[in-house]
Amino acid sequence: VNGSTGEFASTGAGDCVVKATVAATDDFESAYDTQTISIDPAEPTITFDPAPTATYGSNFTVAAATNSTSDLAYRKISGPCTQTSGGTFTPTGVGDCVIEAYTNAVTDFTAGTKQITVSIDPLALTITVAPGQSKVYGNAEPALLFTYEPALVYGDSFTGSLTRASGEDVGEYAVNQGTLSAGDNYDITFEGANFSITARPITVTAVAASKMFGLADPVFTYNITSGSLVAGDSFTGSLERDPGEDLGTYDILQGSLALS
Repeated sequence: VNGSTGEFASTGAGDCVVKATVAATDDFESAYDTQTISIDPAEPTITFDPAPTATYGSNFTVAAATNSTSDLAYRKISGPCTQTSGGTFTPTGVGDCVIEAYTNAVTDFTAGTKQITVSIDPLALTITVAPGQSKVYGNAEPALLFTYEPALVYGDSFTGSLTRASGEDVGEYAVNQGTLSAGDNYDITFEGANFSITARPITVTAVAASKMFGLADPVFTYNITSGSLVAGDSFTGSLERDPGEDLGTYDILQGSLALS
């Protein structure tokens, strides 16, 4: 209080009664008067700490401070998050989550609010094609397998499937991500591998044959005694035998017999 100027400092909201007096002089008696001044509640200040880094799959916490004597509380205004407790929230997707800190009206302060926007990033997910996958030429295509790290958020799942480069001949084929996805809440790094098609084992057994000395060789025949041909494939070429025309036994060889 500055009594000479009538300047006062408020200490709270409410009615402040001010009394002005003058002392008696030779010509005047002492006198006084009062005035009631209504002091309104102040508007509070609310200040947030810097917005936290937030990633889908992990809780984040916001913090604020206020000069109000009211308790400070938080609530979600909009966006992909739900309140867990206090200033802690759980992301439900990626994008901007708007959170509001608020105070209630108390004797010396009005109610107050302040908002902050927290950007939620996708969860980094690495998909690795399982190594060593293969099939035998002509067999049905197996499901392509993969591993991933870290675990998906509870309730999430993959859709789609891996694919590989086209082709059915023996060789190596790159495995691609194809339509495999965990959704927009994940940022996928894909680590591919090759898929192998291996030769189909076939055992061909020559049928024993003979001829009279001096005659032409017969056509050598054979049977498939193990394995099977893929539909549409067939043998080309023919068997042959070791050279010689004298009496004796000669081995029958594969010769030019092949599959195509």
